[in-house]
Amino acid sequence: MNLYFRSTSFAFAVHASALVAMCAVPLAVSERFTSSGQRNVISIQLSIAQPAAVESVAMTIEPTPPLPREDPIEFQTDRPAPLLHRPPVPPTPPEVTPQTMPVVRRAVASRMLPPTATTIPIQQQTGLSEKEPASFTANEPPQYPSQAVRDRLQGTVLLRLFVDSTGRVEDVEVVESSGHATLDDAAMEAVKRWTGQPARRYGRPVASEEVLPIRFRL
Repeated sequence: MNLYFRSTSFAFAVHASALVAMCAVPLAVSERFTSSGQRNVISIQLSIAQPAAVESVAMTIEPTPPLPREDPIEFQTDRPAPLLHRPPVPPTPPEVTPQTMPVVRRAVASRMLPPTATTIPIQQQTGLSEKEPASFTANEPPQYPSQAVRDRLQGTVLLRLFVDSTGRVEDVEVVESSGHATLDDAAMEAVKRWTGQPARRYGRPVASEEVLPIRFRL
């Protein structure tokens, strides 16, 4: 800016000096007259004086100091961060809560085992080691009375058997009741028809009395 101002001032000063010199130029006018009756000629001679030497002015032009370089302004634009390529995440399936269905229990008919009357083997009498008791294992047990089955009756009856030497039951009596006359009678009726192996003493068949328990159980 200072260099431009100085150059303009210098040019203005030069032009002003030249204009002053031109105004100061002397004009030499010579008039010549003749008396011979000729036409008067006025001769005007313009002498342009040399312009005065303009004193040279030494001007030192100082170099314009370089303008301070301003640091460039950095504009930072918020750019979205590059998206990383991620594998697609499968959608989470909706959670299914299993519903507990009420269990309908059906009444299952329990297998009814046929009621049994079991005969317990006759024990050998104490002190008669030489004697072998009678055996009735080949006979069928007493039938469970149907009325006793309906009434859900159970029990054990203890019978005394009078057996002859051939193994046939001659008579029966109740030693201990089962608590139900129906079961006692069924046991006695069945045992009266039994025939088995007679008791033996020293290998010979003999008549004997045997105690036989019969158990009725559903």
